[in-house]
Amino acid sequence: MGKAPGILNTKEEIMEYIGCGERLLAQYVSMGLPILSIMGRWVAHTDNIDQFFRVITRRRLTDSPEQDPETAPE
Repeated sequence: MGKAPGILNTKEEIMEYIGCGERLLAQYVSMGLPILSIMGRWVAHTDNIDQFFRVITRRRLTDSPEQDPETAPE
């Protein structure tokens, strides 16, 4: 039985697909990246990941919870 197209079955596959490390992946997950984790096994679909990034990259920079320290109000 082969792997279904678009399914990422490990945390490492997800990080490779996104092109990030563990810390950035954790940040994306906290922002709502659609990943399922059951008993330590991570599963995601590339279509859902792509849609997540399409949505979050539509936001303006000022809508981001993190701001540049030089431009953040004091």
